[in-house]
Order: sequence, then C-alpha cells, then structure tokens
Amino acid sequence: MRRSRWLAYELVASHAAAFRRLDEPTLEALGQGIASWDAVDAFSRTLAGPAWLRGQVSDGLIERGALRALVVHDPKAVRGFLIEHDSALASRVKREVRHKLATGLKHPLRQRG
Repeated sequence: MRRSRWLAYELVASHAAAFRRLDEPTLEALGQGIASWDAVDAFSRTLAGPAWLRGQVSDGLIERGALRALVVHDPKAVRGFLIEHDSALASRVKREVRHKLATGLKHPLRQRG
C-alpha cells in the first residue's frame, strides 16, 4: 500500500471534524484506486468501518466493501449484518468473514508463526 494513502486515512481518522464529514460519496472517492487487500483492510479499519459504526454510511456501502476488516471493531454488528444480508452476500465474502470472526485470521490455511 502506498504510504501517502495510509497517511491520508490516518489524518482524516485523527481529525474529529474531518471524520464527522465522512459520507458515502467522500468514502467512495477516498477508496478509489485501492489495489491490494492491505489497502482494503487499512481503508476499512481506519475510515469505512468506524464511519459505519457511527451511522455515517449505510449498510449498503459496507456490503460493497471489506466487511471482514470490521470484525475487530464490532464483531456482534458484523454477525448481525451477515444474518440480515445472507441472501445478498457472496459465498466467499460470508466464508472469509465467518472465518475471521471464528479465528481472527484472514486466511483459513495460514497460521500465525
């Protein structure tokens, strides 16, 4: 992930007034050009997930994003989201998120070493 992207996310997350201004169009603009799972996780954990938990963005936006990265913020909400949107979520998304909820690991076959 590019260092400048991470820095931008951290600046917005650390500035209360800037964070309060996050809405769906702004998050979508900030997320443009994400090209790796590392960048997706950083974006989701730093901006999209916390904004969702505060009610600043809709479930629909998160459904299109990286739900797995939100597990650390509010696993109960993630479980509820999985149940409520079961029929709309891709099998792979459900599998990865459930694995992350159960084990804390991103990939089922990889072990922490």
